[in-house]
Amino acid sequence: MSSQKHNTLAARTTTRRSRDDETGLSTIAAPAACHDVSRGGRSSSSRKTVAERRHETLRRYRRLLKNHTAAVAARKVGASVPTIWRWQKLVSARGVAGLQPKNFKAGRRSPFEQVRLTPQALRELELLHVEHVGNAKAAWRQFAQFNPNCPLVVASYVQRRGRPPGPLAGLGRVTGIQARCYVSADGRRLFVKPPVRGILTAKLTVPGNVNLVRVKL
Repeated sequence: MSSQKHNTLAARTTTRRSRDDETGLSTIAAPAACHDVSRGGRSSSSRKTVAERRHETLRRYRRLLKNHTAAVAARKVGASVPTIWRWQKLVSARGVAGLQPKNFKAGRRSPFEQVRLTPQALRELELLHVEHVGNAKAAWRQFAQFNPNCPLVVASYVQRRGRPPGPLAGLGRVTGIQARCYVSADGRRLFVKPPVRGILTAKLTVPGNVNLVRVKL
């Protein structure tokens, strides 16, 4: 009786192993490097690769500084100025090894870096920033919820998080300036005098429920 049970168990084990072979699965324990990644770490070779890539970015940044400002040079190498400064401090303190990431996500590029808004979508986002008086989160939430020109992946992120993705956070921002506005005698032309040289003029379109009030300056 016991030998029959033993034979049955052996048959089941053989069948399971054959299925594993067919599907390409393996019951062998994963190597130490895989366990390190599953716990949120990186293998040493992967960390060195990221460090070398960052070091090369610093070298390109220094070469660009000969003909460009810090902000322009950082933008051309795909990094921010604070990030460049932080990397330079790490290199000064620990060498290239200081550029190795401390967690699994470090060095990974955001999927939103490839997202591009159309000129029409960018214009509408700018108008929303003006309408919400610089409240970027409110502008992005309205843009994601109601504007068909907002990319689906961006709309989903904003509606879930309530804020724009990091790589896109600077899009559509506007800066308020102190300017004087004048309207023509017939009420059809608008003149804007910014605090710099020149005068902006445009055809004046006033909503029906808005009345213009002339104020003496």
